[in-house]
Amino acid sequence: MQRVLFFILLFIFFCLLTGNGQDDMSKLVDSNYIEAILDRSISIESLDAKRVEIRKALSFARVAEYDKGVWSALLLLFEVEVKDANLTEAIRNALEAEQLLKKRGNQPMLADLYFRLGQFYQKEEIYSVALNYYKLANELNLTLDSVDETGVLERHLGDCYLEINQPDSAAIFFNRLLKYHRERNQKPEEVYTRRRLVMAANRKQDYATALKHNLAIESLIKDGFRTDLLPVITNNIGYNYFNLGDNEKSIEYFDRTLKLLDVEDEKLGTLYNNLGVAHHNQGNQKNAIDYLQRAYVFYSNRSDTEEAARVQNVIASIFLNARDHYNALAYNELAIAEASNPYRPAVLVDAYATAGEIHEALFNYETALEFLQKHLVLRDSLLLEERLRRRQLVQQRASLERTEKEYRLDLVSKEVKDLLIEQLQKDQDLQKIELERQRLENEQAQQRILAQEKDKEIIQLERDRANQALLLARQALSARFKEEEISRLEQDSSRKALLLEKQQLEAITKDQQIKTLEREGEIRDLTLKNQDLELQRVARNRQYLIAIFIAFLVILALILRGLIYSRRTNRALGAKNQEIEQQKEEIEKSRDEAEALLLNILPRETAAELTAQGVATPKNYDLVTVLFTDFSGFTSISEKMSPQELVDELNICFRAFDEIIEHFGLEKIKTIGDGYMCAGGIPQPNGTNPRDTVAAGLEMMAFLRKRKRLMSEREMPYWDMRVGIHTGQVIAGVVGKKKFAYDIWGDTVNTASRMESHGEKGRVNISEATYQHIKENFDCTSRGEIEVKNKGRIGMYFVNGVVESS
Repeated sequence: MQRVLFFILLFIFFCLLTGNGQDDMSKLVDSNYIEAILDRSISIESLDAKRVEIRKALSFARVAEYDKGVWSALLLLFEVEVKDANLTEAIRNALEAEQLLKKRGNQPMLADLYFRLGQFYQKEEIYSVALNYYKLANELNLTLDSVDETGVLERHLGDCYLEINQPDSAAIFFNRLLKYHRERNQKPEEVYTRRRLVMAANRKQDYATALKHNLAIESLIKDGFRTDLLPVITNNIGYNYFNLGDNEKSIEYFDRTLKLLDVEDEKLGTLYNNLGVAHHNQGNQKNAIDYLQRAYVFYSNRSDTEEAARVQNVIASIFLNARDHYNALAYNELAIAEASNPYRPAVLVDAYATAGEIHEALFNYETALEFLQKHLVLRDSLLLEERLRRRQLVQQRASLERTEKEYRLDLVSKEVKDLLIEQLQKDQDLQKIELERQRLENEQAQQRILAQEKDKEIIQLERDRANQALLLARQALSARFKEEEISRLEQDSSRKALLLEKQQLEAITKDQQIKTLEREGEIRDLTLKNQDLELQRVARNRQYLIAIFIAFLVILALILRGLIYSRRTNRALGAKNQEIEQQKEEIEKSRDEAEALLLNILPRETAAELTAQGVATPKNYDLVTVLFTDFSGFTSISEKMSPQELVDELNICFRAFDEIIEHFGLEKIKTIGDGYMCAGGIPQPNGTNPRDTVAAGLEMMAFLRKRKRLMSEREMPYWDMRVGIHTGQVIAGVVGKKKFAYDIWGDTVNTASRMESHGEKGRVNISEATYQHIKENFDCTSRGEIEVKNKGRIGMYFVNGVVESS
C-alpha cells in the first residue's frame, strides 16, 4: 500500500513540473516570435507595411505582458510616424514608451528615448523643448556614469542654445567638446567644433574670438587636413577683420581666397562683393567699383538676377556716397529693372530706399516720396509675410506641445485609474485576509475544546491501563512461584539421568579404544600408498612445466617479430600520412588563392553563387548610380611618355580610384583604356548610393588635382579628367565562360557615359536624376538642358562641393 501511494505522489509531482515547463516554453516562444516580427519590420521599405508589422508585434507583446517587446515596438512606431510626417501620432508612441520605461526603471533606454525626442523637436525647430529633452538625456547619462565618447549630445545642446540665441551657453558646451577633441588629437572633430564656436562668437558680435578660432582652423588645414575648406576659412577670416574695422587685413585675406578659388566657383560672386565693400570702406572707390562689377558679371553669367540686382544697388549706393548722382541713378535704375522681372521683393525694397535717397539728393522730392512710399509698402508686405510665416511656425509648435501635454494628461489619468483599481483590489484582498483570520481563530477555538475533551479521555485511559498493569503483575508473580517449583523437580530428575549416562559412557569408551587400535594399522597401509602416488604426480608436473616454458619462448619470439613488423609499418604509414597532409595543405592553399582571385574579380555574393551553383543569375536593380571617368588629352600626352611611364601613371591613378570607391562602398566594374567605370548600389542595394558616388567623384577629382600639382612641380606631363554620373535602373550579372567578368547593362550606363562625354575637364557632371537625390547635400550649378545624341535634352549640373554649414 505504501509503495502504491509513493508512485501516485511521484506521478502528481511530475505532472506539475511538466506543466510549468510548458508554460515557460510558451512564454519563450511568444517573446521570440515578437522579436522576429520586429526584426522583420526593420527591413521593410514601405512605411504602411512596416507600420502593420510593428503594430502586430505590439499587440502580441501587450497580450504576453512582454515589456521589452512593447517599448521596442513603440520606439519603432515613433520612427515610422516621424518619417511619414504623422507628428502627433509619433509623440503619442514616444510618451507611452517613456511611461513604460520609467515604470520598469530602464534608464539606458530612457536616455536614448529622450535623445530621440530632442532630435525630433530640433528638426521641427522647437528648440526650447528639444533642449529640455537633451538635458534629461544628459542627466541620465551622468547618473549611469556613461561618457558621451563622440560628443553628439553636447553638440546638440550647443546647437539648441545657438538657435534660441543664447551663444554664451552654447559656447560652454562647444568649449568642452573642443578640450575633449584636442586631448585626443581628433582634428576633424576639432575643426567642426571651432566652426560652431565661430558661429556663437558672431552671434554675440565677439569678432575677436571668432577670428581666434578661424585662425586656429586655418593652421589645422594648412597641415594637410581638409584643404578644400581653406577658401571658406580665409574668406571667414577676411570677414572677421572686416567687422573689426581692419580693412587692410580684410582685403589681404579676401585676396588669398580669390587665388584659392576656381574661376567657376559659386563662392566667387560673394567674394567679389566682399572685396568691393572692403575697398570702399578703405576709401578706394575705383577698386571697389571694379570688384562689384566683376560680381555683377559673375551673377549675370549664371542668370542669378536677384544677386545681380543687389550688386547693382550696392554700386549705386557707393556712387551716392561719392556724390556722383548720375552714375548712382543709372545703376539704381538697372537694379530696379532686374529686380522687377522676375519679381525680387527682397532686393526691390532696398533699391526703392536707395532711389528715394538719390532723388532727394537731386531735389526731386515728389519722386523721392514716391520711391519712399513704395519702399515702405513693400517693406510692410515683407514684414507681414514674415510674421505670417512665423505665426504658422508658432502654431505648429504650439500644436505639437499641446498634443504632448494632452497625451501626458491622458497617461496620468490612466495611471491614476490604474492605481485606484489596484487600491480597490488591495482593499478586497485585505478583507479576504481578515475573514480568513477570523475563520482560523474559530477553528483554533474549536480545536482547543476538542483537545480538552481528548485530554480527559486520555487520563481515563491511563487509569485503566495502570489497573490492568497491576493485575498483570500479580498474575506474573504467581506464575513465577509455580515455575521455580517445577524447576527444582526437574533438576532432581536430571541428576539421576546424568549418573546413568556416565556409567554407559565408560562402557562405550572401552569399546572405542579397541576399535582405534585396529584403525591405526589400516591408516599406516594407506599412508604408504599415498607416498607412491605423490612421487608420480611430481614427475608429471615437471614434464608439464618444461612444455609450458618451451611454448612461452615460441610465443615471445612471435610477439617480438610482430612488434618489429608493426614499427616498420607505422613508420611507413607516418611518412605516407605526412605526405598526404602536405598535399592537403597545398590543395587548401591553392583553393584559398583561387577564392581570393575570384573575389578580386567578382562581388562576394556573386562569387558565392557562382561557386555553389556554377552559374550566377542576373539581377535587376532599381536604384544604381554609375560613374565614368576619362582623361582628357590622354592620347597626345601619352605620346610624350614611355610605355612603362604610361602604365605606371595609369596604375597610380586607378589604384587611388580603387581605394576611394572602396571607402564609399562602390563596386568597380572595369577599366577601358584610360577610362574607369564603377557603380553604387550593387550588389547590395542601398538608398545612399547617389550621395556616395558623387562624393567619390569629388574625391577622385581632388586626387587628380593634387597629382597634377605634383607632376607640374616635377615638370612632367599630366592629365586632366572628366567625371560623369547618372542614376537609374540597371541589370547586373556575370558574362563569359572562361574569364569571368561582372558587368552592368541598361540605359543608365549609356546615359552615365554621355554625362562624362558632355562634361568639362576638372568638373563632375551629373544628370537631373542624380541631382534630385543629392541636392540637399551638395552645392551644384545648373547647366540647363543639353542635347545628347540619341537621348534628347537632358538636364545637367556641375557639382561644386559638399554643402557646408556656415
